[in-house]
Amino acid sequence: MKFCHPRFVIQVVMIFASFVCWGQAVRADETTLFKFEDTISAAMRELAQLYLNEMIAGRERLVSGEYTAVGRVSGKHKEAPPLDGEISLSSTFDFQSDQLRFDRREPRYYRTDLVEQTDPLNAAEKKTTWTVKSGIMESRCVLIPERRITWQDGSGGEVHINAREDNWHGGTAAPFDIRTLGLSIRSGMDSGVPLAKLMTIFSKHSISDVTPESESVLRITMSYGPTKQARRHLWIDQSVGYSPIRMELWSNGDGGIPNTPAIRNTRATITWRMQERTWVPATYTIDGEVDQLETRKYELAFHWTKVNQPVDPDRFTPEGLKIQYYARVIDMRGDVPVMVAELNGPSPLAPPVVMPQAKKSSNQFLMINLGVAVIIIGLVILWRIKHVHSADA
Repeated sequence: MKFCHPRFVIQVVMIFASFVCWGQAVRADETTLFKFEDTISAAMRELAQLYLNEMIAGRERLVSGEYTAVGRVSGKHKEAPPLDGEISLSSTFDFQSDQLRFDRREPRYYRTDLVEQTDPLNAAEKKTTWTVKSGIMESRCVLIPERRITWQDGSGGEVHINAREDNWHGGTAAPFDIRTLGLSIRSGMDSGVPLAKLMTIFSKHSISDVTPESESVLRITMSYGPTKQARRHLWIDQSVGYSPIRMELWSNGDGGIPNTPAIRNTRATITWRMQERTWVPATYTIDGEVDQLETRKYELAFHWTKVNQPVDPDRFTPEGLKIQYYARVIDMRGDVPVMVAELNGPSPLAPPVVMPQAKKSSNQFLMINLGVAVIIIGLVILWRIKHVHSADA
């Protein structure tokens, strides 16, 4: 048949290939999020754009999974003893349905405030000082569309349901998007910045340097801040699926004053392994400043049990938190907190938790006042009648 002629087959293949290339070009145009300084040559721009687009595509291939991670966390604080101990994480996620479960247990610094009166004659003039302590913090968090479910050790036996907030800072219950490892700084991880939002942040940076460091590794420098003196150096390795293998953050510590030397305040390294035809983190280390008083270092090793496979939907429910003792599930999204469920109970040993009551309406207060007035008037009338009878007697 003429349809099997070699020339016809070649033409069909060439047409199909042209459509594929066109589709890839369209995709590259759609994923162009980055801007370059004028000093970057056209060749280096094209190379950096390729590496960054392939990096994003590689991270987006990880759509669901389950892992555990163990390691150590160490820290120094100017107002507390050094911190050192074991950390354990576990997470289940399904990015296609926007569901994330994240458990963590680690030693951390925490602050307790002491209120002191500075003027005995004016109680409104108060000064708050912080006492820094350290302890083991354990938390479990679920992020699903429109809801955030959290439990923290020491929360009084309560699981809280809150509205999901994109800019929520998780604190000790902070979950992070596993796809941002090697890209995000510690504060970004603690606030759970997702990959898409992080790329939006990157799009506001200006790429100021592109340097090949080996046959497969490209170093890309992004400048940002009021004076563009803050620098994010990103090393991307083609040999591990265009994945980030190192990240450094340099900034001047005086709020963007020009001509101030920059200092490195964050450094992260990450290694990768291929699992289920997808590159996933194997080890991760990040060391840097938390604030002007604290530095912290994390060292983690990952064990993956599922990669791009279906995950248990129960992991994203209050019952799936697997709290070992009695706990009340409190919906905090309304004006008045409402207990919607009880886990592992009720138990007579559970600490009593008094739920806030709704405010009484003005009609309720009016009826109560009228009732009290009627009772008082009645008692007065009875007393007068008794007094009159006593006088007649």
